[in-house]
Amino acid sequence: MANLEAPADTSSLYGARRPDVERLRPVMQGDVFENLDIPGIEFGLGLAAVLTHACTMRTTGGALRPSLLVARVVEHQHVPPEAWPSGHFRVLPLPQVRLDHPGESLAIHFEQIGTVPSSSLDVAERLAYLSDYGVTVLQQRFVHHLSRVVVDLPVLHAQAAPNFEEAALLHEWLDLLVPDPTVADDVNNQTREFDELLSANGEGMRQLLHDAVTRADARRRVRAEMKARAGN
Repeated sequence: MANLEAPADTSSLYGARRPDVERLRPVMQGDVFENLDIPGIEFGLGLAAVLTHACTMRTTGGALRPSLLVARVVEHQHVPPEAWPSGHFRVLPLPQVRLDHPGESLAIHFEQIGTVPSSSLDVAERLAYLSDYGVTVLQQRFVHHLSRVVVDLPVLHAQAAPNFEEAALLHEWLDLLVPDPTVADDVNNQTREFDELLSANGEGMRQLLHDAVTRADARRRVRAEMKARAGN
């Protein structure tokens, strides 16, 4: 029987924490934002994390859907990794998510959730984003909270791997082709062009990304295209 994950190293939950958060990294499930209002959930620190799965958060042209599901990040007692499998099922602990607040203990609370306009997610206010591993741990605990079913981490990762790969390639694309990450129009235009590349010919390239056997070939093709556009 599967068990809830207990990370051996809690820092492995994070892809980056401020000050290392990169502005051009696409918004993903598990991203933690500051100063975000959630209708009906107005107390707390103003911190919130995206709960919408990566496969459903975007629409035509790679744009975020008009609204996304988020959860409040709250103060919570410290949960050592060995206690993760056996309790605290309403939360995903976020140890040391704010590096400038030593000793602070926070968690994503699965019962303080709501929808917010995606336009309210300001990447300048992004505090941290999870690693691929961290996102699957979030998914496992959230599914368990809703159903008391424990889904094996490899099962969750295999399902989300194409989304992780697409987001990573989009990040590379934007890094190479957007000269100023603060210019939203340039970011949006390049995001749309990236999506058009993957969607061309009946989403042929995206289908290559969804197949583990052909994923490396899709990655090579996308990188060749971005370098050609950059004139490299």
